[in-house]
Amino acid sequence: LVGFLALFLAAMAVGDALREGSAFYVICGAVVSLGCCGAVLWQYFFRVSTRRHPAPIIYYRTLVNFCYAVTMVSVNLPYVVRLFRGSSDEGDGDDSASKQLATSIEDDQCGASDGSNGKGVSLHFMAAVVEFTAITSEGWFVVLIVDLLTSLTNPFKDYRANMCRYHAYVWTLGVAVFASMYIFPSCKGTMTDGVCW
Repeated sequence: LVGFLALFLAAMAVGDALREGSAFYVICGAVVSLGCCGAVLWQYFFRVSTRRHPAPIIYYRTLVNFCYAVTMVSVNLPYVVRLFRGSSDEGDGDDSASKQLATSIEDDQCGASDGSNGKGVSLHFMAAVVEFTAITSEGWFVVLIVDLLTSLTNPFKDYRANMCRYHAYVWTLGVAVFASMYIFPSCKGTMTDGVCW
């Protein structure tokens, strides 16, 4: 843990020295989130005693947060690679691909025009994925609060029936937000360097 923290602080110092964009900071935060979410998921899978109520709700929230962090890393990685390679015009195919991705994101505001980053990944699809993971993560957080209130006011209520309702609420909300972000291009914009929102 101390080594991970030291590595994170060193990475932040390098990013602070470069002072170009916030993609590096987003990746650092996402890597910390991946580590913490991975620890929670490992604990849930390998220690059966930790699976008691409300652990399944925390598990689903952590799983969605893990997916959110993976999305943030994958979307921002071309910017960080370009940042460390420098902005030289000569460069190999990977550098030109990352420049093409950066240009396409900046030029068409996250896929408002053609929606492609040159590798077949739709930018407005990525915006919808980012929003889906963010909304479902917060949805599981709300479910945790509602479950706590329900457990305190009626401790004998059927937990399995509640979990079915919670799943229906969170996944329906997430899919509705995903569909609206994917269908209506005017609903999105740039959150930070390269992250469509």
